[in-house]
Amino acid sequence: MKWITATRAYIFGGSLFAVGLVVGLMSSGVVSRVAMMLCALGGSAIGVGLTARHRQRVWNKYPDQQKQYEIDQNDERNIAILGRAGYMSWFITLFVLFAVLATFLILGQTLAACLTGAAMLLHIVGFLVAATVYSRRM
Repeated sequence: MKWITATRAYIFGGSLFAVGLVVGLMSSGVVSRVAMMLCALGGSAIGVGLTARHRQRVWNKYPDQQKQYEIDQNDERNIAILGRAGYMSWFITLFVLFAVLATFLILGQTLAACLTGAAMLLHIVGFLVAATVYSRRM
């Protein structure tokens, strides 16, 4: 993704981490769990920034690797493999969500089953929207 730069990832991740840390220190209960999630997301974004920075350093040191990476990104075989892998991953995720939904229904957890059903619906709608967008681009 070309729009993710190391600096943006550092700023976004550091902001999330700082907000999570401040909220976590000032609260307890459910809010502290949300704060932990914010800290985790911030740490993940910082990791993305570190990865982007490392990749840029390697590419500056070895420009032939950058050229090979760009060739591999545009290779038709690799594009087809990624498309099939993404489609298989989508079906596996849908199956796992269905198994969780069935488990919640068997256990009588109505709220959790409704939330899982909503996640399945969003998963399907997201796939259909992405398929429509990509079919217009290609």
